[in-house]
Amino acid sequence: MAMVSLPHDPMIGFKRNKLDVVRGKYNEWAIEAILSSGAPIDLTGAVVHFTVWSKRKVREQELTYWDPIIDVSSNDPEVDVTDPAAGLLSIKLDRTTTEAIDPALYFYDLWYEESGLRIDLIQKAEFRVQE
Repeated sequence: MAMVSLPHDPMIGFKRNKLDVVRGKYNEWAIEAILSSGAPIDLTGAVVHFTVWSKRKVREQELTYWDPIIDVSSNDPEVDVTDPAAGLLSIKLDRTTTEAIDPALYFYDLWYEESGLRIDLIQKAEFRVQE
């Protein structure tokens, strides 16, 4: 199970957690969203989003991402909040989803929306697709 720990309670998330994906295979990750204190992030009523970006542009100190190749949320079957109060969720990408992605290095965000606010759990982390 991957641990997602926010460095402070709660603000922009942390930028680790590389995901390695095998192209054309089923891929699944179990994630525990916790605060730096070790307490779980309560995701009750929140919509969790998982977005993978195909391109990134660096301009001075600004990074711009566009062209999402995967853009799913807990409203879709790919993101399952298994225990909202404990901050437990899973991301599942089926064979047909990963089959359509060329091997390369991409970037992903994992975040949730609550009361109209975006709160990042993982921001701009590596998503590497391999044969």
